[in-house]
Amino acid sequence: YASTTPAVCSVAASTVSYLTAGNCMLTADEAGDDRYEAAAQEMLTIVVAKADQTITNLAAAPAAGMVGTMGTLSSTVSSGLTPAYDTSTPAVCSVAGNMVTYLTVGTCTITADQAGDDNYNAATQVTLGVTVAPGDQVITNFYADPDGGGVDDTSTLFATGGNSTSEVIFSSATPDICTVSGNVVTYIATGTCTVLADQAADANYLAADTLAIDLQVSEATSIPTLSQWGLISMFLIMLGLGGMVLRRRDLLN
Repeated sequence: YASTTPAVCSVAASTVSYLTAGNCMLTADEAGDDRYEAAAQEMLTIVVAKADQTITNLAAAPAAGMVGTMGTLSSTVSSGLTPAYDTSTPAVCSVAGNMVTYLTVGTCTITADQAGDDNYNAATQVTLGVTVAPGDQVITNFYADPDGGGVDDTSTLFATGGNSTSEVIFSSATPDICTVSGNVVTYIATGTCTVLADQAADANYLAADTLAIDLQVSEATSIPTLSQWGLISMFLIMLGLGGMVLRRRDLLN
């Protein structure tokens, strides 16, 4: 036995192996011997159909997701062809190549497909549900301007919040040294003023860790004042200077 279409099928002894879809042309020959002439060749055509393929072991690593993080997708295709990943829940997650990005809390549904080719039929779609939990958020760039001051002075507080919809809230951990209203800290006594920055959780992000900064508060800067005798002395000095100016004018005239 032999094959005249080796790209479609091959023959080993009496076994034929189908390699690609198409027409497999087989021949059968008998060479004859001392008693028999060679037999006339027989031919057989077998139509080789496309093979089925399956997708298994669809997985995401890590197995669970958090908002703001990514995962790597993998699967096994029996044909060896490359799978195509997508999502049927675009509000929860997005997919690019074999990477999934988690956008909101919920269930991210991943789909895996293989469209097939000349030799394989399309695979049945496989899906995977990934639970997406709230993500972490961090407060950064927390500072006061100016960085401390005297009693009765104020500073403006600044911070960059995380990704949640909640605002950064400032407060004082030392209310006997300083008070906070909005983003303004007021120093009311000498010592170390500790200011806190917090950001609450929302539907998609956990509460941020509290940050703290220490601001040094010094004594209030006093404005010099004159006593009664000081005022009288200043008046007499000014009066004397005025008299000198008048006498000089008289001399010049």
